Amino acid sequence: MAISQINQSSLASGVPSSVASTAITGQLPAANAPSGSIVQVVNYYSVTGNTATTTSTTPASTGYAVTITPKFSTSRIFIIASSTCGSAASGSGYYTIFRNSTNLANGTAPTAMTSFRNNTTGSSPVMPICMQTVDSPATTSATTYTVYFFCNSGNTAYWAIPQSDLNTMATSITAMEIAA
Repeated sequence: MAISQINQSSLASGVPSSVASTAITGQLPAANAPSGSIVQVVNYYSVTGNTATTTSTTPASTGYAVTITPKFSTSRIFIIASSTCGSAASGSGYYTIFRNSTNLANGTAPTAMTSFRNNTTGSSPVMPICMQTVDSPATTSATTYTVYFFCNSGNTAYWAIPQSDLNTMATSITAMEIAA
């Protein structure tokens, strides 16, 4: 509960009526954080341009992942993954996020959070992609969130495609622990 007014006459003798913000130190214990507060943030970021490729019609790991160890089993984890994607000519690529071995996309397997369709007959255009989801892992053990992808039969899907003029592309996966 916030204090909106302090009656200075009720302060003990010698207690300052104000404190400089530079004199305040320490951290609010995470256990006291209000519901919805960000407890911690873990980020994986890469600009190496190491493109992940698959011809699998079932989810396969891109190798891009972030690991977070929740402080509380009641916390929720907000995950954001962004990069570039593509697929072979006239093909589709499907993208999702897994918690350890569990696909976080809803639906009947194989299912994805988002997809990309290449309607050209030439090489794959490079397209930005971003996925986000909220998870309730109910654990305080290390939990890994990995980008998975798959494609339609006879095709190829790509994750983290470098732009031809840059030869690199940023890929980021962020996991934020949110207090329950």
